[in-house]
This record gives sequence, C-alpha cells and structure tokens, in this order.
Amino acid sequence: MFLRKTRVEYESVNHSAGVLPEPDSYYDNLTARQNLRIYAKLYYIDEKIREKRIVDLLELVGLSRAID
Repeated sequence: MFLRKTRVEYESVNHSAGVLPEPDSYYDNLTARQNLRIYAKLYYIDEKIREKRIVDLLELVGLSRAID
C-alpha cells in the first residue's frame, strides 16, 4: 500500500483491503443508517447510490425497522 502513489491507486488498495471492525465498534448514539453511512464513505460509495444501498442492505438482513 505504501508503494502506491496516486489517490486512485490508494482507493483501489482500500477497496481490496477491507474493514474489520472490532466487536461493538458501531456508534450506539447513531442510527443504523448513520452507522452505515460512515462505512459507505470509507468505501467511497457514490452519494447517488449510497442511500439506496443502505436501505437495501438493512432490508436484506431484516433490520429495516431499525433504519432511523
């Protein structure tokens, strides 16, 4: 990763590296939507599709009632 020079290359490495949060690493003062927005931004998910993907993901795992 440190050999990469451009932002595009950094984003490429960031996408392939992944994120493994520690147990209970969500922010309990934020909603499910707000927590997922943080990770969406870390992965450079485009704003235009970010909210739909968050809703779809929460529906997929049965947590759509906890979105806000």
